[in-house]
Amino acid sequence: MVTAGRTDQARERDGSLAADLFTHLRAASTGLLDVLGDGVRLRIYLVDGVPVAADGGPLSTTLGRLLVQERIIAAEAYERVMHVLATAPPGERRFGAVAVELGVLGPAELEAALALQVRHKVVQAMQWESPRSAFTPHDGVRGMRPQYPVGVEAAIADGVRRFYDAGRTARVLGDDPGVFPQLRPGGSDPTQRLGLRASETRFLELCDGTNRLDALLSGATLDPLHARQLLTILLLTDRLALLGRRRVATLDKLRSASSRVPMPLPLPRRGLPTLPTGQTPAAPPASTPRRMAPTQPSGRAPVHPASAAAEPRPPLASTPDANALSADGSWLAHPTGAPPEPPPPSTRGREAPGAASLTRQSRLAAEAAFREGTRAFNRGLLHNALDAFREARRMLPEAPEYALYEAWTEHALAAEPDAAAELAAPRQQSLERLVLLCLNQDRQMAIAHYVRGHVLLRTGAEDKALRAFKLAAQLDAGLVDARRLWNILERRARGD
Repeated sequence: MVTAGRTDQARERDGSLAADLFTHLRAASTGLLDVLGDGVRLRIYLVDGVPVAADGGPLSTTLGRLLVQERIIAAEAYERVMHVLATAPPGERRFGAVAVELGVLGPAELEAALALQVRHKVVQAMQWESPRSAFTPHDGVRGMRPQYPVGVEAAIADGVRRFYDAGRTARVLGDDPGVFPQLRPGGSDPTQRLGLRASETRFLELCDGTNRLDALLSGATLDPLHARQLLTILLLTDRLALLGRRRVATLDKLRSASSRVPMPLPLPRRGLPTLPTGQTPAAPPASTPRRMAPTQPSGRAPVHPASAAAEPRPPLASTPDANALSADGSWLAHPTGAPPEPPPPSTRGREAPGAASLTRQSRLAAEAAFREGTRAFNRGLLHNALDAFREARRMLPEAPEYALYEAWTEHALAAEPDAAAELAAPRQQSLERLVLLCLNQDRQMAIAHYVRGHVLLRTGAEDKALRAFKLAAQLDAGLVDARRLWNILERRARGD
């Protein structure tokens, strides 16, 4: 028999946005879902349980940063747009509109980029392990335009593959290794909706209620972490039941099994492998949203084709407005308490001049100063870089990424011969604190892994430092020094 409530208990144990989203999908909720994770706010607009828009989130999810990260536009084009935004009157311009005006994006590409951004915001928020959330029913969200529906099940699968290590998956699966996973009968084919690969589909054939959980994890064709992630996805999307006792195979099942070579499962190994500290699960190759092909705008980096989202997106009710949705740095400003009413559909994304638009202008100016600082830092102009990072942090003190760059530049200056040696220990502690804060907000922040590598190297933990530099280099190809240190430590570990 099915252990009562095991699936719901799995979502309760998880306590993440993934569990929340599926609960609202099943309830067909319409309204605003406000999420607070590690000091960062995200607002998700739901229509019948499906996310159709999102505001807020880490700096890495702002439209311009995302376009550079995905290599849809070049960094130089991003800086051109930011320069126009930083010098424009408050509240008049948005990133998407300026990008189209400058020829950086075409209108169709902007639509695809905004859809990609909404999905990216939702998936990235699944890295927060214990966020606080509040849902406010509001039927007015149905009339908001434009809308970019996100396939909830595919997004959950993406988030689990990216951010769930052995510890998080163990929390979802529970502490009873003697249960028998069984796919729930009926329902749609999970292969398409979850973007499953062939090896994962073969693994599902073993989830028939006759194999113990520990045997599945230790003896299946997938590695244990991969198997745990897949079972976690199925539990969070209510496609898997955990039986308290072995299911008795039916006669048809036994006849079918006798016609093929059996696949014995070995006894479980002791213990469960875990990811090294600082390492995240590999990103999935199958469920990345579609991006439009470029149409020759200037300053464009090559666009890499990707597969379509696992769940089809219904046609938009109206042509999206380039000024609507997703301004760079659109962090939520409302207090932790009850969220405010959403703006009317006709005014959403267009703040009137006042405190809100001035705050947005400060964010844009802070990002412009930050980009100036990174350029100076890369050229070795550390004093100029430090001034720019301090200016960015002054305008947006709640952004830990700016603070980390400032602290790292101070650390680099302290390494010069005329620097005061007695300041080294306080700076080291400050770096450790900022690295932890940054990674709590965004596990894929390359600079945080790079600085963490240096901190670990200073303590003599070369194996962990190697993994941190490797991850930083994989996340940001521009961090040439991270790749250099990765190669040095790897050769040293081999004894070369």
